[in-house]
Amino acid sequence: MSVTDVDRYVDANPFGDAAFPVTPAQAVFLDEITPPSGPDHADHVLHVELTRRIAPARVATAVRRTMLRHDGLRLRLAHDGSRWWQTCADPGDPPFESHDLSGVGDDEVESAVAAVAAGARTSHTAPVRVEHLRLGGGRRDRMLVICNPLVVDELSLALVLDDLQGWLDGNGPAAPTTPYQIWAAALDRYASEAALAEQVPFWLAQRRRESVPVDRSEGAGSTGPRAVLTTTLSGAATGAAARAAGSAGLDLADLLLAAVAATVARWQGGAHCTLAVASPGRRSPAPGIDVSRTIGRFEFRYPLRLHVDPGLTGLSAAAEVRRQVAAVPLDGLGHGLLLRTRGDERLADVAAPQVSFSYLAGSDATRPAGLLVPVAGSAGPEPAPAGGRPYLLDVTAGFADGAVRFAIHHDPAVHDASTVGRLLDEIGARLRGEAVEAG
Repeated sequence: MSVTDVDRYVDANPFGDAAFPVTPAQAVFLDEITPPSGPDHADHVLHVELTRRIAPARVATAVRRTMLRHDGLRLRLAHDGSRWWQTCADPGDPPFESHDLSGVGDDEVESAVAAVAAGARTSHTAPVRVEHLRLGGGRRDRMLVICNPLVVDELSLALVLDDLQGWLDGNGPAAPTTPYQIWAAALDRYASEAALAEQVPFWLAQRRRESVPVDRSEGAGSTGPRAVLTTTLSGAATGAAARAAGSAGLDLADLLLAAVAATVARWQGGAHCTLAVASPGRRSPAPGIDVSRTIGRFEFRYPLRLHVDPGLTGLSAAAEVRRQVAAVPLDGLGHGLLLRTRGDERLADVAAPQVSFSYLAGSDATRPAGLLVPVAGSAGPEPAPAGGRPYLLDVTAGFADGAVRFAIHHDPAVHDASTVGRLLDEIGARLRGEAVEAG
């Protein structure tokens, strides 16, 4: 869709009255992560400074324009007793409030910002809020962009900020792509096509019942607070690994996934492991649909059973993992459509992975620079303890300031910190070894 086509669509269908089904990515969140009492959650919170003073009314206008341009920010979800549905609503007055924090001392600013964020929760019927914070005293104003995870993922959150900056700096935002409700309808149509059924044998082969070692089996299934351990590969080691990958026709992501898969497989005592691998979820099954700059929840995880030959090390192992990932149809989208939209019972009866892996590189590249500057650290609340825990371990990798940072989120009622620490050490050692091997 061109800019003109999208604008014409928005003009003709600004607030769709017709209900349309949730996407598989949304269904996973609703079915597995939110508690039975309702979609409680931890909001996505972007905390930024404004490099120059902007009148609150102008910020409010930018918020409304962004919401009008992106139907994914105007979603309202409802349950009819058997299934979740959604519509696109008129945002009305923008969900915006300006706060005067000029009387707050420098040493109290962060706690004051956190208090505003904690009191500005979203919901499945009011999924977006923006809080403008006037600090005064020569200090830069700040802004909190708070979005419900049912309507955005990490890349979409960066696109929200990018559009806000475009309206605020006067240059205008980049062109949007296909509206979210068109995307959702296209997925629903594809779910009924015969071609999708051809993927069933592939997905049945990916899902195998596995049991990762645990320190306390009685803690399995706990919904208590999660703990996290992190490790950072040095900039030099990250650079060496990236250069080694490039020289072998690989990406850094291939090395990261191979290091995690090899570590988990060895931990389980075999040459295979099944991971829930994160996908950006933006590959379209239908021609003419481009969602590269569409705001919505696209990211999802699909099961992938990886063979990790103990005889292969470094770049050879990464190349083998890359070949297995390349064989996944539609970047894993079909699995969600078969299981969540089509309701294929053959997949529903197979055990899910116990370890997830996420490395969605590229979202940082879309983050704006200039007028809106991200503030280090999170201003948002911790995840709700009542939420579900689909995986025993969540392994994430991110790339910032030229270095790779790994984190493993785990339940301390199931795994000791020492166990998780050893896994992190092994992942790091494998990556450093790959760099040395290439060097």
